[in-house]
Amino acid sequence: MREGSFTSSLEDMILDALFPEVDVSLRQGRHIDRDDGASYTFLIEAQVQLEGLYHRYGCELVHSSDGYFYLVPTSDLLGRRHLTVGEMLVGQTLALAYLDPATVSAGGIVRREDILSRLAGLLGERELIQALNPRRRKYDERSDEEGEDEP
Repeated sequence: MREGSFTSSLEDMILDALFPEVDVSLRQGRHIDRDDGASYTFLIEAQVQLEGLYHRYGCELVHSSDGYFYLVPTSDLLGRRHLTVGEMLVGQTLALAYLDPATVSAGGIVRREDILSRLAGLLGERELIQALNPRRRKYDERSDEEGEDEP
């Protein structure tokens, strides 16, 4: 259905095969950038119609200067998702790691082990486990020690 931009109608945009995937991704809080290929192109072509559509749902479709799209809720109509403490800690640590000269020299690649090591150093291992696994009510040293005895 893609023959250029979606200047003809909102219906054409919604009937496009990419619309459901892009719409769900945005509503789930995902950022879509140039690396997302067809989804990004779809957003560029349908931006005007999508801005109007999402405005009716109490959201703003943002196309940042960094080149990615995301939704910002301006009302509670679609609901708002709040990050957990663990998600915030990981996000902040990733942001700081991204600014680290060692990360820049490595091409912006940050290993999971490095992030976990930084977090454990900042919080301590017990606090990190609690922050990343909030459903676990209490740190159980006995079960932790039993796990260490196993081969």
